[in-house]
Amino acid sequence: MLSRKRAFGLIAAIVVGLIAEALIARSTLYGHGTLTLGQGMMARDFGDFWSAGHLAWAGRVRIIFQPSLFQHWLEGRFTFVHGARMWSYPPSMVFLVLPVGLVGPVAGFVLWTALGMAALAGALALLVPRRDFGPAALLVCMLPVVWDNILAGQNAAFTGAMLIAGFVWLDRRPGWAGVAFGLLTIKPQLGLLVPLALLAAGRWRAIGIAALVAVGLAGLSALVFPGSWTMFFAHVATAMQHRLLRHYLPTPGQAYMSSAFIAAEGARFPIWAAWATQGLVTMLASVAMVRLWRRTPASSTARLWRIVASVALCLAASPYGLDYDAVGGGLALAALIVTQGQSLRRDRFEVGLVAIATPGWSLVLAEVFHVPVFAWIPWLILGCWEAFAPEQNHRAPAISTGEAR
Repeated sequence: MLSRKRAFGLIAAIVVGLIAEALIARSTLYGHGTLTLGQGMMARDFGDFWSAGHLAWAGRVRIIFQPSLFQHWLEGRFTFVHGARMWSYPPSMVFLVLPVGLVGPVAGFVLWTALGMAALAGALALLVPRRDFGPAALLVCMLPVVWDNILAGQNAAFTGAMLIAGFVWLDRRPGWAGVAFGLLTIKPQLGLLVPLALLAAGRWRAIGIAALVAVGLAGLSALVFPGSWTMFFAHVATAMQHRLLRHYLPTPGQAYMSSAFIAAEGARFPIWAAWATQGLVTMLASVAMVRLWRRTPASSTARLWRIVASVALCLAASPYGLDYDAVGGGLALAALIVTQGQSLRRDRFEVGLVAIATPGWSLVLAEVFHVPVFAWIPWLILGCWEAFAPEQNHRAPAISTGEAR
Protein backbone atom coordinates (compact mmCIF):
# COMPACT_ATOMS: atom_id res chain seq x y z
CA MET A 1 0.00 0.00 0.00
CA LEU A 2 1.36 3.42 -0.96
CA SER A 3 1.36 6.39 1.39
CA ARG A 4 -0.65 9.42 0.38
CA LYS A 5 2.52 11.23 -0.70
CA ARG A 6 3.74 8.38 -2.89
CA ALA A 7 0.27 7.81 -4.34
CA PHE A 8 0.08 11.49 -5.25
CA GLY A 9 3.52 11.32 -6.92
CA LEU A 10 2.47 8.25 -8.93
CA ILE A 11 -0.78 9.89 -10.04
CA ALA A 12 1.06 13.09 -11.00
CA ALA A 13 3.59 11.14 -13.09
CA ILE A 14 0.80 9.28 -14.90
CA VAL A 15 -1.22 12.46 -15.54
CA VAL A 16 1.81 14.36 -16.87
CA GLY A 17 2.71 11.44 -19.12
CA LEU A 18 -0.83 10.95 -20.43
CA ILE A 19 -1.30 14.66 -21.20
CA ALA A 20 1.98 14.69 -23.09
CA GLU A 21 0.97 11.54 -25.00
CA ALA A 22 -2.37 13.13 -25.94
CA LEU A 23 -0.64 16.28 -27.21
CA ILE A 24 1.81 14.27 -29.32
CA ALA A 25 -0.95 12.04 -30.74
CA ARG A 26 -3.04 15.09 -31.65
CA SER A 27 -0.04 16.81 -33.25
CA THR A 28 0.86 13.69 -35.25
CA LEU A 29 -2.65 13.16 -36.59
CA TYR A 30 -3.18 16.87 -37.25
CA GLY A 31 -0.44 16.71 -39.87
CA HIS A 32 -2.62 14.27 -41.87
CA GLY A 33 -5.66 16.56 -41.97
CA THR A 34 -9.11 15.80 -40.55
CA LEU A 35 -9.33 12.05 -40.14
CA THR A 36 -12.00 9.61 -39.03
CA LEU A 37 -11.16 7.16 -36.23
CA GLY A 38 -10.49 4.38 -38.73
CA GLN A 39 -8.24 6.62 -40.83
CA GLY A 40 -6.37 7.74 -37.72
CA MET A 41 -5.47 4.12 -36.95
CA MET A 42 -3.96 3.67 -40.40
CA ALA A 43 -2.15 7.03 -40.39
CA ARG A 44 0.22 5.79 -37.70
CA ASP A 45 2.38 2.70 -37.34
CA PHE A 46 -0.45 0.17 -37.35
CA GLY A 47 -0.98 1.06 -41.00
CA ASP A 48 2.38 -0.55 -41.78
CA PHE A 49 1.52 -3.71 -39.84
CA TRP A 50 -1.92 -4.15 -41.38
CA SER A 51 -0.54 -3.47 -44.85
CA ALA A 52 2.25 -6.03 -44.44
CA GLY A 53 -0.20 -8.66 -43.22
CA HIS A 54 -2.60 -7.90 -46.08
CA LEU A 55 0.19 -8.01 -48.69
CA ALA A 56 1.58 -11.26 -47.29
CA TRP A 57 -1.81 -13.00 -47.62
CA ALA A 58 -2.07 -11.63 -51.17
CA GLY A 59 1.30 -13.14 -52.07
CA ARG A 60 2.88 -9.72 -52.68
CA VAL A 61 5.78 -10.02 -50.23
CA ARG A 62 8.13 -8.22 -52.64
CA ILE A 63 6.32 -4.96 -51.95
CA ILE A 64 6.84 -5.28 -48.18
CA PHE A 65 10.62 -5.49 -48.40
CA GLN A 66 11.22 -2.73 -50.95
CA PRO A 67 10.65 0.60 -49.16
CA SER A 68 9.81 2.62 -52.28
CA LEU A 69 7.21 0.08 -53.43
CA PHE A 70 5.76 -0.20 -49.92
CA GLN A 71 5.46 3.59 -49.63
CA HIS A 72 3.79 3.81 -53.05
CA TRP A 73 1.32 1.03 -52.21
CA LEU A 74 0.48 2.55 -48.84
CA GLU A 75 -0.16 6.02 -50.29
CA GLY A 76 -2.26 4.54 -53.06
CA ARG A 77 -4.42 2.54 -50.63
CA PHE A 78 -4.65 5.27 -47.95
CA THR A 79 -4.50 8.67 -49.63
CA PHE A 80 -4.43 10.51 -46.29
CA VAL A 81 -1.05 8.99 -45.33
CA HIS A 82 1.86 11.42 -45.57
CA GLY A 83 5.56 11.22 -44.74
CA ALA A 84 8.13 8.48 -45.14
CA ARG A 85 6.76 5.05 -44.23
CA MET A 86 8.44 1.69 -44.46
CA TRP A 87 8.42 -1.86 -43.13
CA SER A 88 11.50 -1.91 -40.88
CA TYR A 89 11.46 -5.46 -39.52
CA PRO A 90 12.95 -8.83 -40.48
CA PRO A 91 10.81 -11.34 -42.40
CA SER A 92 10.11 -13.33 -39.22
CA MET A 93 8.04 -10.39 -37.92
CA VAL A 94 5.53 -10.92 -40.73
CA PHE A 95 4.16 -13.96 -38.89
CA LEU A 96 3.04 -11.67 -36.04
CA VAL A 97 1.00 -9.42 -38.34
CA LEU A 98 -0.63 -12.15 -40.43
CA PRO A 99 -3.79 -12.34 -38.24
CA VAL A 100 -4.62 -8.64 -38.68
CA GLY A 101 -4.15 -8.89 -42.46
CA LEU A 102 -7.05 -11.33 -42.65
CA VAL A 103 -9.61 -8.70 -41.63
CA GLY A 104 -10.32 -5.05 -42.40
CA PRO A 105 -8.21 -2.21 -40.98
CA VAL A 106 -10.54 -1.25 -38.10
CA ALA A 107 -11.22 -4.85 -37.07
CA GLY A 108 -7.51 -5.52 -37.42
CA PHE A 109 -6.67 -2.66 -35.07
CA VAL A 110 -9.12 -3.94 -32.46
CA LEU A 111 -7.71 -7.47 -32.78
CA TRP A 112 -4.12 -6.21 -32.63
CA THR A 113 -4.79 -4.17 -29.49
CA ALA A 114 -6.72 -6.97 -27.78
CA LEU A 115 -4.01 -9.54 -28.47
CA GLY A 116 -1.32 -7.14 -27.26
CA MET A 117 -3.13 -6.44 -24.00
CA ALA A 118 -3.70 -10.18 -23.51
CA ALA A 119 0.05 -10.74 -23.93
CA LEU A 120 0.74 -8.06 -21.31
CA ALA A 121 -1.79 -9.62 -18.94
CA GLY A 122 -0.04 -12.97 -19.29
CA ALA A 123 3.36 -11.40 -18.56
CA LEU A 124 1.96 -9.51 -15.57
CA ALA A 125 0.54 -12.76 -14.14
CA LEU A 126 4.11 -14.10 -14.12
CA LEU A 127 5.34 -11.12 -12.10
CA VAL A 128 2.81 -10.65 -9.30
CA PRO A 129 0.88 -12.87 -6.86
CA ARG A 130 -2.74 -13.51 -7.77
CA ARG A 131 -4.05 -11.16 -5.07
CA ASP A 132 -2.04 -8.26 -6.54
CA PHE A 133 -2.97 -8.88 -10.16
CA GLY A 134 -6.06 -6.60 -10.19
CA PRO A 135 -4.32 -3.47 -8.79
CA ALA A 136 -1.27 -4.10 -10.96
CA ALA A 137 -3.40 -4.53 -14.09
CA LEU A 138 -5.23 -1.28 -13.32
CA LEU A 139 -1.93 0.55 -12.99
CA VAL A 140 -0.64 -0.95 -16.25
CA CYS A 141 -3.78 0.24 -18.07
CA MET A 142 -2.97 3.80 -16.96
CA LEU A 143 0.70 3.82 -17.95
CA PRO A 144 1.52 6.50 -20.56
CA VAL A 145 3.85 4.15 -22.44
CA VAL A 146 1.04 1.61 -22.84
CA TRP A 147 -1.18 4.29 -24.37
CA ASP A 148 1.71 5.44 -26.53
CA ASN A 149 1.88 1.89 -27.85
CA ILE A 150 -1.91 1.65 -28.37
CA LEU A 151 -2.28 5.04 -30.07
CA ALA A 152 0.57 4.27 -32.46
CA GLY A 153 -0.65 0.70 -33.01
CA GLN A 154 2.87 -0.53 -32.23
CA ASN A 155 4.16 -3.99 -31.32
CA ALA A 156 5.76 -3.28 -27.93
CA ALA A 157 3.03 -5.11 -26.00
CA PHE A 158 4.15 -8.35 -27.67
CA THR A 159 7.90 -7.76 -27.49
CA GLY A 160 7.65 -6.45 -23.91
CA ALA A 161 5.74 -9.57 -22.88
CA MET A 162 8.40 -11.77 -24.51
CA LEU A 163 11.20 -9.93 -22.69
CA ILE A 164 9.43 -10.18 -19.33
CA ALA A 165 8.52 -13.86 -19.80
CA GLY A 166 12.08 -14.74 -20.81
CA PHE A 167 13.63 -13.20 -17.72
CA VAL A 168 10.96 -14.63 -15.39
CA TRP A 169 11.38 -18.15 -16.78
CA LEU A 170 15.18 -18.02 -16.90
CA ASP A 171 15.42 -19.02 -13.23
CA ARG A 172 12.77 -21.74 -13.13
CA ARG A 173 11.92 -22.81 -16.69
CA PRO A 174 15.01 -22.20 -18.86
CA GLY A 175 13.49 -24.09 -21.78
CA TRP A 176 10.51 -21.74 -21.95
CA ALA A 177 12.87 -18.79 -21.47
CA GLY A 178 14.73 -19.96 -24.56
CA VAL A 179 11.47 -20.04 -26.52
CA ALA A 180 10.58 -16.48 -25.42
CA PHE A 181 14.02 -15.11 -26.26
CA GLY A 182 14.09 -16.96 -29.57
CA LEU A 183 10.78 -15.39 -30.55
CA LEU A 184 12.12 -11.96 -29.50
CA THR A 185 14.44 -12.07 -32.53
CA ILE A 186 11.54 -10.59 -34.50
CA LYS A 187 12.86 -7.35 -32.96
CA PRO A 188 16.49 -8.27 -32.21
CA GLN A 189 17.68 -4.87 -30.96
CA LEU A 190 15.64 -5.33 -27.78
CA GLY A 191 17.49 -8.53 -26.92
CA LEU A 192 20.99 -7.16 -27.41
CA LEU A 193 22.05 -8.05 -23.84
CA VAL A 194 20.05 -11.27 -23.50
CA PRO A 195 22.97 -13.55 -24.53
CA LEU A 196 25.07 -12.01 -21.74
CA ALA A 197 22.37 -12.81 -19.18
CA LEU A 198 22.13 -16.39 -20.43
CA LEU A 199 25.90 -16.89 -20.32
CA ALA A 200 26.31 -15.24 -16.92
CA ALA A 201 23.55 -17.43 -15.47
CA GLY A 202 24.96 -20.55 -17.16
CA ARG A 203 21.58 -21.42 -18.70
CA TRP A 204 22.90 -23.60 -21.52
CA ARG A 205 19.53 -25.20 -22.18
CA ALA A 206 17.97 -21.77 -22.67
CA ILE A 207 20.81 -20.80 -25.01
CA GLY A 208 20.33 -23.90 -27.13
CA ILE A 209 16.55 -23.59 -27.35
CA ALA A 210 16.73 -19.85 -28.09
CA ALA A 211 19.15 -20.55 -30.94
CA LEU A 212 16.94 -23.33 -32.32
CA VAL A 213 13.81 -21.15 -32.17
CA ALA A 214 15.57 -18.19 -33.76
CA VAL A 215 17.06 -20.26 -36.59
CA GLY A 216 13.79 -22.14 -37.08
CA LEU A 217 11.81 -18.90 -37.25
CA ALA A 218 14.23 -17.42 -39.77
CA GLY A 219 14.21 -20.60 -41.83
CA LEU A 220 10.43 -20.84 -41.79
CA SER A 221 10.08 -17.22 -42.92
CA ALA A 222 12.56 -17.86 -45.73
CA LEU A 223 10.52 -20.88 -46.81
CA VAL A 224 7.10 -19.21 -46.58
CA PHE A 225 8.28 -15.87 -48.02
CA PRO A 226 10.90 -16.78 -50.67
CA GLY A 227 13.53 -14.12 -51.25
CA SER A 228 12.43 -12.06 -48.26
CA TRP A 229 15.75 -12.20 -46.40
CA THR A 230 17.71 -11.19 -49.50
CA MET A 231 15.40 -8.22 -50.02
CA PHE A 232 15.53 -7.36 -46.31
CA PHE A 233 19.33 -7.01 -46.27
CA ALA A 234 19.47 -5.37 -49.70
CA HIS A 235 16.73 -2.78 -49.16
CA VAL A 236 15.23 -2.61 -45.66
CA ALA A 237 18.46 -2.84 -43.65
CA THR A 238 20.06 -0.18 -45.84
CA ALA A 239 17.08 2.16 -45.43
CA MET A 240 17.10 1.60 -41.65
CA GLN A 241 20.78 2.46 -41.45
CA HIS A 242 20.19 5.63 -43.45
CA ARG A 243 17.32 6.58 -41.14
CA LEU A 244 19.49 6.08 -38.05
CA LEU A 245 22.45 8.06 -39.42
CA ARG A 246 20.66 10.98 -41.10
CA HIS A 247 21.15 14.52 -39.84
CA TYR A 248 19.23 15.20 -36.63
CA LEU A 249 16.44 17.79 -37.09
CA PRO A 250 14.51 16.20 -35.23
CA THR A 251 11.89 14.55 -37.38
CA PRO A 252 8.97 12.87 -35.54
CA GLY A 253 10.69 9.52 -36.13
CA GLN A 254 13.91 10.76 -34.54
CA ALA A 255 12.01 12.23 -31.59
CA TYR A 256 10.45 8.81 -30.96
CA MET A 257 13.91 7.23 -30.82
CA SER A 258 15.26 6.91 -27.30
CA SER A 259 18.91 5.99 -27.09
CA ALA A 260 22.22 7.49 -26.08
CA PHE A 261 23.19 7.57 -29.76
CA ILE A 262 20.26 9.73 -30.85
CA ALA A 263 20.61 11.89 -27.72
CA ALA A 264 24.23 12.59 -28.64
CA GLU A 265 23.19 13.44 -32.20
CA GLY A 266 20.56 15.79 -30.77
CA ALA A 267 23.31 17.48 -28.76
CA ARG A 268 25.14 18.02 -32.11
CA PHE A 269 27.91 15.50 -31.44
CA PRO A 270 29.74 14.31 -34.58
CA ILE A 271 28.70 10.85 -35.68
CA TRP A 272 31.80 9.15 -34.26
CA ALA A 273 31.20 10.76 -30.87
CA ALA A 274 27.54 9.71 -30.92
CA TRP A 275 28.60 6.11 -31.55
CA ALA A 276 31.24 6.36 -28.82
CA THR A 277 28.60 7.62 -26.37
CA GLN A 278 26.30 4.75 -27.22
CA GLY A 279 29.21 2.34 -26.98
CA LEU A 280 30.02 3.49 -23.45
CA VAL A 281 26.38 3.17 -22.38
CA THR A 282 26.05 -0.27 -23.94
CA MET A 283 29.30 -1.40 -22.31
CA LEU A 284 28.14 -0.18 -18.89
CA ALA A 285 24.78 -1.90 -19.36
CA SER A 286 26.57 -5.10 -20.43
CA VAL A 287 28.71 -5.19 -17.29
CA ALA A 288 25.62 -4.51 -15.19
CA MET A 289 23.69 -7.34 -16.88
CA VAL A 290 26.48 -9.83 -16.21
CA ARG A 291 26.61 -8.80 -12.54
CA LEU A 292 22.85 -9.20 -12.20
CA TRP A 293 22.77 -12.75 -13.54
CA ARG A 294 25.82 -14.00 -11.67
CA ARG A 295 23.88 -13.48 -8.43
CA THR A 296 21.51 -15.91 -6.81
CA PRO A 297 18.50 -13.89 -5.57
CA ALA A 298 17.57 -14.60 -1.96
CA SER A 299 13.83 -13.98 -2.35
CA SER A 300 10.99 -13.37 -4.78
CA THR A 301 11.49 -9.66 -4.14
CA ALA A 302 15.12 -9.83 -5.26
CA ARG A 303 14.08 -11.81 -8.35
CA LEU A 304 11.53 -9.13 -9.26
CA TRP A 305 14.14 -6.41 -8.85
CA ARG A 306 16.48 -8.34 -11.15
CA ILE A 307 13.77 -8.60 -13.81
CA VAL A 308 13.08 -4.85 -13.60
CA ALA A 309 16.79 -4.07 -13.89
CA SER A 310 17.33 -6.55 -16.74
CA VAL A 311 14.54 -5.09 -18.86
CA ALA A 312 15.75 -1.56 -18.02
CA LEU A 313 19.29 -2.37 -19.19
CA CYS A 314 17.99 -3.88 -22.44
CA LEU A 315 16.14 -0.62 -23.11
CA ALA A 316 19.23 1.50 -22.47
CA ALA A 317 21.68 -0.66 -24.43
CA SER A 318 20.08 -0.46 -27.89
CA PRO A 319 21.05 2.36 -30.28
CA TYR A 320 17.75 1.80 -32.11
CA GLY A 321 15.37 1.86 -29.15
CA LEU A 322 12.14 3.83 -29.34
CA ASP A 323 9.91 5.30 -26.63
CA TYR A 324 7.13 2.76 -27.01
CA ASP A 325 9.60 -0.14 -26.61
CA ALA A 326 9.56 0.61 -22.86
CA VAL A 327 6.19 -1.16 -22.38
CA GLY A 328 7.99 -4.14 -20.82
CA GLY A 329 9.86 -1.85 -18.45
CA GLY A 330 6.64 -0.07 -17.49
CA LEU A 331 4.97 -3.42 -16.79
CA ALA A 332 7.82 -4.53 -14.53
CA LEU A 333 7.81 -1.20 -12.68
CA ALA A 334 4.05 -1.44 -12.14
CA ALA A 335 4.51 -4.89 -10.60
CA LEU A 336 7.27 -3.56 -8.38
CA ILE A 337 5.24 -0.57 -7.16
CA VAL A 338 2.14 -2.63 -6.42
CA THR A 339 3.92 -5.50 -4.66
CA GLN A 340 6.50 -3.48 -2.71
CA GLY A 341 4.57 -0.31 -1.91
CA GLN A 342 6.26 1.68 0.84
CA SER A 343 9.29 -0.62 1.12
CA LEU A 344 10.78 0.85 -2.08
CA ARG A 345 13.73 3.10 -1.36
CA ARG A 346 12.94 6.74 -2.02
CA ASP A 347 15.56 7.22 -4.75
CA ARG A 348 14.39 4.08 -6.61
CA PHE A 349 10.77 5.15 -6.36
CA GLU A 350 11.43 8.67 -7.66
CA VAL A 351 13.51 7.51 -10.63
CA GLY A 352 10.77 4.96 -11.34
CA LEU A 353 8.26 7.81 -11.51
CA VAL A 354 10.48 9.64 -14.00
CA ALA A 355 10.63 6.47 -16.11
CA ILE A 356 6.83 6.15 -15.99
CA ALA A 357 6.24 9.78 -17.02
CA THR A 358 9.12 10.12 -19.48
CA PRO A 359 7.89 8.72 -22.82
CA GLY A 360 5.41 11.49 -23.66
CA TRP A 361 7.31 14.15 -21.76
CA SER A 362 10.51 13.36 -23.65
CA LEU A 363 8.65 13.52 -26.97
CA VAL A 364 7.22 16.96 -26.18
CA LEU A 365 10.65 18.30 -25.21
CA ALA A 366 12.27 16.78 -28.31
CA GLU A 367 9.65 17.84 -30.88
CA VAL A 368 8.66 21.24 -29.47
CA PHE A 369 11.82 22.47 -27.76
CA HIS A 370 14.42 20.35 -29.62
CA VAL A 371 15.88 18.99 -26.39
CA PRO A 372 17.88 15.77 -26.90
CA VAL A 373 15.87 12.68 -25.98
CA PHE A 374 16.52 11.36 -22.49
CA ALA A 375 13.89 8.64 -22.00
CA TRP A 376 16.69 6.03 -21.82
CA ILE A 377 18.43 7.67 -18.83
CA PRO A 378 16.09 6.57 -15.99
CA TRP A 379 16.18 3.00 -17.30
CA LEU A 380 19.98 2.98 -17.28
CA ILE A 381 20.01 4.39 -13.74
CA LEU A 382 17.52 1.81 -12.45
CA GLY A 383 19.42 -1.07 -14.04
CA CYS A 384 22.85 0.04 -12.83
CA TRP A 385 21.66 0.87 -9.31
CA GLU A 386 20.42 -2.67 -8.89
CA ALA A 387 23.42 -4.31 -10.54
CA PHE A 388 26.06 -2.41 -8.57
CA ALA A 389 24.22 -2.31 -5.22
CA PRO A 390 26.20 -3.97 -2.40
CA GLU A 391 24.99 -7.50 -1.72
CA GLN A 392 24.09 -6.73 1.88
CA ASN A 393 21.84 -3.87 0.76
CA HIS A 394 19.98 -6.08 -1.66
CA ARG A 395 16.42 -5.24 -0.83
CA ALA A 396 14.17 -4.63 2.08
CA PRO A 397 11.37 -7.18 2.59
CA ALA A 398 8.38 -6.65 0.31
CA ILE A 399 4.94 -5.87 1.66
CA SER A 400 3.48 -8.50 -0.67
CA THR A 401 5.54 -11.63 -0.08
CA GLY A 402 3.57 -14.20 -2.10
CA GLU A 403 5.42 -16.02 -4.82
CA ALA A 404 4.75 -14.88 -8.37
CA ARG A 405 3.05 -17.47 -10.51
